[in-house]
Amino acid sequence: MSKTAKLLRRSLLGVVVSIGITLLIVALFNVSIHRLLSIPMPILLSSIAICISRLVAQGLRFHILVRYCSSINMRFRDSFIARGASEFFALTTIPFVADEAVRTWILTERGEKALTALWIAFSELFFDVLIAAPISIMAGGAALMHREVGISSVILAISVSQILMVLSILLLARRVAWSLLKLVEPLSRLSPFIKRVFDRTREELPMIADASQLFTGRPIRAVIPTTFALTIVIMTTPALILYMVHLNYSELNLLDSLYAFHAGNTLGVLPLTVGGSGLTETGIYLFSDRVYARGNWEAVVIWRVLTYYLTLLMTGAIFVNYVLWRSRRS
Repeated sequence: MSKTAKLLRRSLLGVVVSIGITLLIVALFNVSIHRLLSIPMPILLSSIAICISRLVAQGLRFHILVRYCSSINMRFRDSFIARGASEFFALTTIPFVADEAVRTWILTERGEKALTALWIAFSELFFDVLIAAPISIMAGGAALMHREVGISSVILAISVSQILMVLSILLLARRVAWSLLKLVEPLSRLSPFIKRVFDRTREELPMIADASQLFTGRPIRAVIPTTFALTIVIMTTPALILYMVHLNYSELNLLDSLYAFHAGNTLGVLPLTVGGSGLTETGIYLFSDRVYARGNWEAVVIWRVLTYYLTLLMTGAIFVNYVLWRSRRS
């Protein structure tokens, strides 16, 4: 069985697990199936439009990073399909396992060097953290102001750890990489094979510095503002859907919805469950309930359907399109 087939098999298993977790929440908290199947049409259509907008923003951000950091040429359509296909795996596997690997594989398949492709793939993660972590920290502060020390401590600990990790990687990547290279240089004398690997790594190592310049150097002026603006869209649109859903329940204003979403997302990005299933919903509910006294499991599950499952259907279709395109070329 090929690696692609194995990854797809795991993703399909992930879909089953995620559905199982959602059904478990429905059963445990007596969520009305009838309400889930009768989502108001304006909210459904608005959510579809928002999910599409988010996917377009992700595709455009990926396109900008490839255009600026990579030596290969990709049309926006190709970037959008590549990003959408990788998002399918982000939703159906443990976080930080498959989606970045898929984007790296797609870029290297098109001729990009492995280190550069890896940096481009993980650059999106860096941008997400640099936008999401400060919002999560503010959410943690809001919980602390309401004397919810436990919730606040968890959110702050995870968010601060994430942003420190990303900043450390960005600021120290080049220095650490060259230090490690010098440290292992004596090993290159052991055999011709090790020497070839060492020489190739040394040739590609400047690519790390080139890619990191997107964050720490003096890049083209339009890149950073545009990419951050797209990341803001990506990291806030799920909160907009949460706000719309809560209008039919215990109302949360837009800022409260933003904090609640990022409280849940902070737990959801932990590499524990498929696509953050269960963790994200629990985080949103606990934050809404403990901090604002407006927790509602039915609203949370409907939000999950309108974000996760809608996006899953869209990215699944994109992935199928990508597979068919590759099969036609082979």
